[in-house]
Amino acid sequence: MIDKTVIILGGGPAGLQVARRVLEKTEKVRIVLVEEHTNVGLPQHCTSLVSLRGLKEDIIVSERVVLNYFKGAYIYSPSGYLIVAERNDNVAAVIKRPDLEQELLENVSRSQNVDIILGKKGRMRGNIVWVNGKRISGNIVVDARGISVLRKRRNLGNSVLPALQYDIQIENLGLETDHVYIFLGSRFSTGFFAWIVPLTEDTVRIGLASRGNVKKRLDSMLKEDLVKGLIKPIKVEKVLGGAVYTGGTVYPLVEETTAYIGDSAGQTKPTTGGGLVYLSRAAKYLAEAIVGGDLKMYERLWKKNMNREIKIQRTLRVFLNNLQDKQLDRLFKTLKEIDVEDILRREGDMDFQSQIVKKVGLKILYKDPILAALLLKHLLGGFVATI
Repeated sequence: MIDKTVIILGGGPAGLQVARRVLEKTEKVRIVLVEEHTNVGLPQHCTSLVSLRGLKEDIIVSERVVLNYFKGAYIYSPSGYLIVAERNDNVAAVIKRPDLEQELLENVSRSQNVDIILGKKGRMRGNIVWVNGKRISGNIVVDARGISVLRKRRNLGNSVLPALQYDIQIENLGLETDHVYIFLGSRFSTGFFAWIVPLTEDTVRIGLASRGNVKKRLDSMLKEDLVKGLIKPIKVEKVLGGAVYTGGTVYPLVEETTAYIGDSAGQTKPTTGGGLVYLSRAAKYLAEAIVGGDLKMYERLWKKNMNREIKIQRTLRVFLNNLQDKQLDRLFKTLKEIDVEDILRREGDMDFQSQIVKKVGLKILYKDPILAALLLKHLLGGFVATI
């Protein structure tokens, strides 16, 4: 017997994960999922790099969605100083985003308690949902429509950056395909960084997010000596546009009978912009709240388990955004001196970075007081920005 109907706007990973989690918990909830595109997972926007722990424990899909595995990352300062963050075994994967969402859709579609509407755009007027002029009635609305909703909820300022990526067929000149490559510095990005993610032995996803000129910056990146020593582009196979959000959770997560999740709620990592693991964890909390009959429980669970982590990541992002290239180089030198690579090898975590940030911050305090003062200044500013 159905005792409530949940309308989910958005058939991306956030909406699909909520539907899946609710349907796993109860047969008493009817789900109506509305997705504006006719195919889930398209168009693709994100890099789709996730931790293996997050893939297995939070996202929970089969490994058939995996394109490539990684042991770590090579991180370059503006002048080319290198920090290696790696483990002996694989810790991360790049996944096929359309396959991820198709698998989630197939999982949800097995239930008799779900109606899936594809190729139709859902609109909200207050707490009422309309699809093609037809009103759909429900007890709860889950808004998983993405950054467009987030923009309407808050002035995001410089927290949203345009991003551009190319999937490129390459000649491999020295690229290690079991590592991701990260590039910091003003010639690559203002407010974020650039990256190379190997997809196969002869294909990479190269991209960046920045406050401006993303195409010009990305085209210039391909001509950088550091990049030219790793790959020789042969053909651009795909262009991926999108945006990266680094501003932290946007509250409230619940307004009356509407709950926000994923990009609609700002549930991404401020350090990297990644959101697949966090939105999957949020879906678990939201499903518990829906089934438990206390929608506001969702926000309480999120704050209890994730708020502190995201605030610390946000303060780190503010600090990095305010460093000039010479200061970034100085930071890399100091990090090498305190043997940050060993710390990352033993304690690094892609998804939960706060403990490392605190530990490394204390070591910087003793090693480089000038840099520590700068760190403290911007950390305080970042903390204020998250309140």
